[in-house]
Amino acid sequence: MRKPGLVVAVAVILIAPACSTGGTKASADPALPPGSTLTRDPASGTVRFFKGQNLSRELDGDPLFRAARNAGDAESVARAFLTAYAELFRLDQPNAELTKRRIDVDKIGTTHVRFDQTYRGLPIPGAELIVHLDRERRVVLVNGTTIATPRELEVTPALSVDDARGIAARDAGLAADACAACATDLVVFAERGATPRLAWRVAAPAGALQGAERTIDAQSGALLRKLPVAIPDAGSKGKEWKP
Repeated sequence: MRKPGLVVAVAVILIAPACSTGGTKASADPALPPGSTLTRDPASGTVRFFKGQNLSRELDGDPLFRAARNAGDAESVARAFLTAYAELFRLDQPNAELTKRRIDVDKIGTTHVRFDQTYRGLPIPGAELIVHLDRERRVVLVNGTTIATPRELEVTPALSVDDARGIAARDAGLAADACAACATDLVVFAERGATPRLAWRVAAPAGALQGAERTIDAQSGALLRKLPVAIPDAGSKGKEWKP
């Protein structure tokens, strides 16, 4: 399933332990490793970049963390680090809210552990964190685009999936049942700096010459976003467009 990205603003750079320049004081953060650099999104306050020579040094005294490093268990190393710094990342339960997408190892031996952010099992399109480990499996960089845990978000939709499909079809100028088979999923829609909303993400109607994925507020029915998508032409063989 294709996931649209979030719009991101230019971030403000903070260098520990100096005070920040983005309206958030460094004292509000947990103690940061010496020499580390922290960059926050000025609109949401969430971490964009967290960089240092060895961000995980404070965890080396933990036997379980040390064992994970020695075993080459990159995911466990990354999760332990994010749990230790959960307050910094504004996540209540990193292990529950972050789903591993994949792990990549580049030519110089750096490991990149990619997580997608979720809330109560619902995807947050475009929200991700990437934890980068050096060849010794020390955390040296974390970057991404996330939101603070949306604790107050109601996850029971007022609109049914059929309601959402009907709204999408009418917005496309089609009959209400034209989108009856559109791929649809329930997501947390989070624009930069805005309050997260429960939403239905509805794929383009099948057979449309020009289609758009529509995100519809699952409580009010308001159209939140219309994202153009590429539809294979009639000459494409063996290819089927999927959201």
